[in-house]
Formats: sequence, structure tokens, C-alpha cells
Amino acid sequence: MTVSARDVAVPLGRRHDTEALLRQGEQSAWMPAPDTVDTPSVELMQGLVAEQIRKMNGRALPGFDCVAAPFITGLR
Repeated sequence: MTVSARDVAVPLGRRHDTEALLRQGEQSAWMPAPDTVDTPSVELMQGLVAEQIRKMNGRALPGFDCVAAPFITGLR
């Protein structure tokens, strides 16, 4: 199947309805379907953050944010 620039051209301007243009794009199949992403659970995110905090070096110097690792990890 050959697709020309005319087939995928979308008219732009103030007089064009955005929703109508999106429907037209879906009907002509030039616009791919959006990706679907499942949001992770709060428990999973807490576990991932806790794992990264455990990996922090408590003796490292603070970074550009000036927050020292002991402040985040609770180490003294």
C-alpha cells in the first residue's frame, strides 16, 4: 500500500475542530492507538523506593540538591 503526503496531511487552522481531526485520523488509520499502561500499586512503588534508599551510600557527599544520604536513609 502506497501512502502519499496528501493521504496523511492534516489541515490546520482556527476553523478546524480538533476532535473532528482526531476522528478523521483514527478512521484513516494514520494515527496509532495510544499505549495502555497499568499503574503500579502503592505497595510496589514503596518497595522500589525503599530498595533504592537501601542502596544509597550513607558516606557519600550530597548531590546537587544538597540533601545528604543520611537525611534520607535515617542513618547517623
